[in-house]
Amino acid sequence: MALNEKIKRIKESNKTLDEIIYLHKVIHDIEITLGEILEAGAENEAR
Repeated sequence: MALNEKIKRIKESNKTLDEIIYLHKVIHDIEITLGEILEAGAENEAR
């Protein structure tokens, strides 16, 4: 395999990894938001 082809594959895999990391952060933010919504709902029910 030519060096250029190896470099191209590494760049593609890095891009995929960056996308996975980004999606993980988005999912984490959604989980935090859902937790806050559930806490607010529990506080409203407690009143």
